[in-house]
Amino acid sequence: MSRRMVHDTARLHALLGGLVLLLAGCVARTPVGPPWVEVDGPWEHRFVDLPDRVDGGPLRMHYVVAGPEDGDVVVLVHGFPDIGYGWRSVLPLLATDHRVYAPDLRGYGGTDRPATGYAFTEIVADLAAFLQAAPAADGREGPVHLVGHDWGAATSWGLAMTQPELLRTLTVLSVPHPQAWADTLAEDKKQRRRASYQTSFAKPSFAKLLAGLGAGQVAGVYRSELVHKDALSPADAQVYSDAFCALEDWDPPLRYYRERLANAESDAAAVAAAPPVAVPTLVLWGAQDGFLFAENAGRSCTYVGSDCAVTVIEDAGHFMHWEVADAIVARWRTFTKDAP
Repeated sequence: MSRRMVHDTARLHALLGGLVLLLAGCVARTPVGPPWVEVDGPWEHRFVDLPDRVDGGPLRMHYVVAGPEDGDVVVLVHGFPDIGYGWRSVLPLLATDHRVYAPDLRGYGGTDRPATGYAFTEIVADLAAFLQAAPAADGREGPVHLVGHDWGAATSWGLAMTQPELLRTLTVLSVPHPQAWADTLAEDKKQRRRASYQTSFAKPSFAKLLAGLGAGQVAGVYRSELVHKDALSPADAQVYSDAFCALEDWDPPLRYYRERLANAESDAAAVAAAPPVAVPTLVLWGAQDGFLFAENAGRSCTYVGSDCAVTVIEDAGHFMHWEVADAIVARWRTFTKDAP
């Protein structure tokens, strides 16, 4: 094993092991700041009911919206552990001339947290419903520009594979096409070791360990994966500490990992049978991503049957939209301008 591989493995184990030890002494606490659904910013807070999304009933989804109502529609989808607030730097840059929506996914933030519906196909269906319902509240319809990070990127890939007619363009941050990911895991031992954290996240006991994480501890975990440490201000850290405070805040997001593990075989079969993505696609990656290596980025275009471009940004990590929002938006504007 090379020195770099030893370092990478030790880094992951230290992060997870250190987190567990850190949490062992945590005590129950209450949020300090306002709930995320009341946090001020260059946006308006809204809710929309997605019909037939919970046992035949509606799923009430929280989102923020900004920008001119007649602007082209852009939807920003967060990952784990994040909320719509994760787009705090990207949203205002796009909202100068676009209508921008940033939802909280099922189980996160101000969105409902039902006991079921966390399988990959279900969260893809949630996103499809949101892409139609939220713009419709503004009298808008038609395909949208979709941008996703982490789990939001994985869900966006799923939607592009199954309902491309809903999209004008697809932009994914930090997550490859699911078949490209399967290819990498089959060939790259180093990436398999680094991705082992997902198995830990799938354990039901992990949510209990995360519950009660203090504001300073939240900031420490996030900043450990940031190249630009100031991308998470003290005020930002408080928002996240309050949004991920108790067991009921952590357990639903971690269900995504449990369901993905439980349905791995059927999900893989569906991906293998899917046609190439028929949407112009931009893949963005931080070169210093400590979890999903940038080598994953280029593989994705193999499974895209439309225009596909890859950009790796050297001074960014996994949370690249927190760190280099200007660079991301500039590249996105160039790509979407030239895309058919």
